[in-house]
Amino acid sequence: MIERSIFMDGIAGQVELQPGGWRTGYVFIPEGHPLYGCCEETADESIFCHGGVTFAGMRADREGEKHFAIGFDCMHYGDTPLVWTVDTVEKEVRAMIAQVAWMEDEA
Repeated sequence: MIERSIFMDGIAGQVELQPGGWRTGYVFIPEGHPLYGCCEETADESIFCHGGVTFAGMRADREGEKHFAIGFDCMHYGDTPLVWTVDTVEKEVRAMIAQVAWMEDEA
């Protein structure tokens, strides 16, 4: 379930609540960006986020349209939904968006 949509620096992202109660965060990578279409390993080498990038692939936005995205999850040892709230996951998504935007500016 999408809990929050984010738009910053011309790039979209979202926070999702998964069935087990843990959260994930995603950043939609614009076509033409150096990370567009990349694998998890390449994204993880380029973007710093909680637990590293654990997703790279197509993801639906709130309207159901699919876009290429990279993401992370908050289901690592010691993670809890009490620590990784919708607000803390949003902050992490915003930090990722800033990194993606910086890479786009440098390309």
